[in-house]
Amino acid sequence: MIILYTFTGYTIINHTMYLNIQLNRAQSEIDKGLKQRAANRLKNVLNTYPDATEAREMLALMYYESGFLGMAGLYWMLTDPTEDYIRECIKVYKESVKSSSIQILSDLKYRGDKSGLSGYAYKKLTAIENEVISRERSTSYKSKKTGNHSEKETFKEKLMSSAPFGIVLLCLIFFITGVIVSITWVINLF
Repeated sequence: MIILYTFTGYTIINHTMYLNIQLNRAQSEIDKGLKQRAANRLKNVLNTYPDATEAREMLALMYYESGFLGMAGLYWMLTDPTEDYIRECIKVYKESVKSSSIQILSDLKYRGDKSGLSGYAYKKLTAIENEVISRERSTSYKSKKTGNHSEKETFKEKLMSSAPFGIVLLCLIFFITGVIVSITWVINLF
């Protein structure tokens, strides 16, 4: 349940009504030419409702019509490619990320329950996740080599490292000078 405040009071609507309201607003913004605003609205809908395929389709179609084939391919990644232009957009997107399953999964940012997805989308997302897991296991990382690099100390670093010793030595000299001056004063008094 979502509670909206209106001028007449509180209005209670359910999630599907809210989703439909947001999709209608996005469509009206697209019709007015406010595509960036509509894209932001649809991305927010996808963050709230990750399994909202209508929002994903609308966003992909908007990017396709605007000429951004790679972005359209990203949002059509979980859609069954029934048309040639959808396959082409997915191909362009995969080429742009060099078919990196890690990058694809990172770009999809699917945070919802996978059981709410269609059969094709569920299989596709699971396949991408399994590929990422298998790559992480097969990749062996080399430890950073630490050699015997002798870096020259700068003058400032040398000065900072010897400063405490110099301060102690200076205090000791002042103390000895003070004792000697005090003794000479006492001797001169008598």
